[in-house]
Amino acid sequence: MINVSEVIDELKYLLDHCVAEETLSSKLEDKLTILRQAYLADKTAFAPGHISFLKNLSENISKQLVLFIELKEELPNIYSVDEHIDVRARLVSVKTELHSLAVSKRVSKEIRELDERLPSLKEQEDTRLQSKVIGRIYDLERDAPHCSRGHVMVVRESHGSHFWACSKYPMHEETKSMSPQEKAYLLN
Repeated sequence: MINVSEVIDELKYLLDHCVAEETLSSKLEDKLTILRQAYLADKTAFAPGHISFLKNLSENISKQLVLFIELKEELPNIYSVDEHIDVRARLVSVKTELHSLAVSKRVSKEIRELDERLPSLKEQEDTRLQSKVIGRIYDLERDAPHCSRGHVMVVRESHGSHFWACSKYPMHEETKSMSPQEKAYLLN
């Protein structure tokens, strides 16, 4: 027969000292399996405090550890600012739930490393957006209007706004507003 108090003390020690999330998750699951079998054999060996501790461990902490492990697997595949925001929020939630445990240091480390990637993600996103806009400008210019002198017009940008301008600028300074459909196509 196992000593329930000793196993629970071992669990508490693991929670206080183990920072390796996969090791901790595995050991917790092993200990919980042993305790479940012991509970089925002799319910009287478990004090009410043991039961509430084990329920919290099983229902909250173990689930948060599994979620953290899953989130860690997603980290290398974050390619946008929106994905960063989503995963970061979920990591912060996990950290909040595990705040009193040693493994929360690992969660904090992953959040820091993710935040270090944010400037690069923003830069990549800006580059993708610029490439998309350039491609759409090219599409629009294939059916470009002509100015009053018959010259082909090209898309220009000034102060964050796009417009049509004569391709013979500065010899001919004629401009024309883009239609709402052209603007929508360009920026969406």
